Amino acid sequence: MALAAGGCSGACGPRTTDGAQAALLRQAVTLCNQGQVDRAIPLYTQALRSAPASTDALVGRGTAYRLKGNLTGALRDFERALREDPRCAAAYNNRAYVLRLMGRYGAAVKAYREAASVSPTSPSRWSHLADCEMVLGRYADASRHYQASLALRRDQSGVRLSLGRAYALLGRGAQARASTQAGLRRATVKEVSQARSEALKALRRHPQRAAPADIVQLLNGAAVPQGLRSRAGGPQAGTGPPRTERDSAGVGAAPR
Repeated sequence: MALAAGGCSGACGPRTTDGAQAALLRQAVTLCNQGQVDRAIPLYTQALRSAPASTDALVGRGTAYRLKGNLTGALRDFERALREDPRCAAAYNNRAYVLRLMGRYGAAVKAYREAASVSPTSPSRWSHLADCEMVLGRYADASRHYQASLALRRDQSGVRLSLGRAYALLGRGAQARASTQAGLRRATVKEVSQARSEALKALRRHPQRAAPADIVQLLNGAAVPQGLRSRAGGPQAGTGPPRTERDSAGVGAAPR
């Protein structure tokens, strides 16, 4: 599943009340949202000089750092925001996202759990948590958390496709097919392409399992690539060991 980037404002307290500083932050947010992060960062920093506890400025600057590729600086600002406001859901979610970009999936799982505890009615908190659990091979946990996300918002085609892959890796073929078919009814071309890519990776890791192969066929109506599965449903002889790459969770795209 792809992540969606949050905005450049903090959206949690303590709020900025000074008129001049509020105007400074509005300008920084506008520049950041326009992609002009090199101009936005000094404005966030200027705001923090007069109000060091401003989570608006900390989360905003952390987002700008992340957009610039400075993940260490971004993580530092998000953690500082959480020290100022331990209930700041935006800081939790952005911290988890940066940890995920760093490949620190175990830490990201913990951070997404914390984000979900602060904002349990946000569907994306649960689906992002599930994405990281998929990477770690925690398919049963992932399936539960995809379901939790869908219970909050049912029209998430990408989440249904990911749930189908989780079911497939658990060997629950009928549920895998049902979830995949439900996701395909409204899925975009991008979502189908991403889901097919992840299903192929799952199949390479587990060539003996029929369910991932069935999901690949459902996703694209295409035959399973030669060498991944025999006609009888098992691995073909002489193809060598399966690839050992881990299932990806679509890390390169920007949290919902």
